[in-house]
Amino acid sequence: RAQTGVWFAQQLTPDNPIFNTSECLELRGSVDADALVVAVRRAADDCEALVAAFETQPDGTVVQFPGRRQLGDPPVVDVRGTPDPWVAAHEWMTNDLARAIDPSVDVCLRAAVLRLADDRVVLYVCGHHLVFDAFGFSLFNRRIGEHYTALVAGTEPPAPRFAPVEPVVREEESYRESDAFAADRAFWADYLADVEEAVALSPGASGIARR
Repeated sequence: RAQTGVWFAQQLTPDNPIFNTSECLELRGSVDADALVVAVRRAADDCEALVAAFETQPDGTVVQFPGRRQLGDPPVVDVRGTPDPWVAAHEWMTNDLARAIDPSVDVCLRAAVLRLADDRVVLYVCGHHLVFDAFGFSLFNRRIGEHYTALVAGTEPPAPRFAPVEPVVREEESYRESDAFAADRAFWADYLADVEEAVALSPGASGIARR
């Protein structure tokens, strides 16, 4: 339900990048940028939730299709010739973060490899909060590392540890059809029956925050 709330909030303000979440990793030393690009793409392919498609059905419900979209190869952005490569890289990432992701048509994940020097690279990843959170970044970055290590070593990466989405969906469906769901709903409806209206500091709806 939290995911559904994020979906509808984005649809109310399609050009709002407030749900973009991002991270960058600075890598020092000899980095094979081309191998890193492939590692990012393969890591995305391993996690069906990150490349899911979302569609609104005729009855208004939103359906998620895990693994239906594809990230493609992230761009390699070379800022070595700029006066201050870090400033240039930061500006590039800031501008990208300001571009909203539309989950109804876009893959909910973007990435780039920024080369600041021959021995300095920044890996940038931007994802929609519909599919990404802080813990998700750590899992995704670990998988990128596994693929990169295997690529430069000429070996096979370990099996992915991302869990498929279907068992989670089945568990939710089972719960919603159970007596436990009906009991939980009745409990909370009774418990919150006398709760007063929320206090607001401004009249009317506050709207959705913007970055």
